[in-house]
Amino acid sequence: MLTRHDIPSNKLIYLRVLQAVNQKEMNIHAVSDCIKSEASLGYRLLRYLNSPAFPLIAEVHSIPHALSLLGERGVRRWVSLVSIACMGDNKPEELIMLPLIRAHFCESLAPLAGLRGSANNLFLLGLLSAVDAILDMKMQDVVQEIAIGAEIRTALLGEHNKLRDIFELAVKYEMGCWDALAADARRLKIPENAIPELYVNSVEWARSLLAGA
Repeated sequence: MLTRHDIPSNKLIYLRVLQAVNQKEMNIHAVSDCIKSEASLGYRLLRYLNSPAFPLIAEVHSIPHALSLLGERGVRRWVSLVSIACMGDNKPEELIMLPLIRAHFCESLAPLAGLRGSANNLFLLGLLSAVDAILDMKMQDVVQEIAIGAEIRTALLGEHNKLRDIFELAVKYEMGCWDALAADARRLKIPENAIPELYVNSVEWARSLLAGA
């Protein structure tokens, strides 16, 4: 079982933020305090939110201001994203790009599969899909440290559900497994010809996000 002593100390704060932001009853003040306790996390969040990838009308100048503009769903999404990016600062850029692309790609596929209501969960699933590699831990150990919904948790552990089905389709496109992709697209009633553009858009979104940060 993973213990907090096993997690590199410079990454533990980001895991704590992930834990705080994904609580079922999120305490916005606790999230703000966690972010403010780590200067690099707060700086990165402000940079992301002021980048072209995030179209806010007003420039964001402080952590409380950012959180108030985002709302609960936005806080869960964007603070999770920044935490993952910060965790991977010593990793190859390709490893950080991967979960960002997957998050956006899985979210984009949701409406085509009739899962618009699960789009945010699919974003988080894609975002967390490489956290084991980023932390050099086993996924089954890492998920014990993050307060995520049961559906996301089981999908991360490889168990089949509606989220895992979309994630596996995304990975098959990523790996160029075209025959398997076509079969999954038919089963999920996703127009296969719509998938390439969604993937390209996701890559561009991830690049824009990293460039802005």
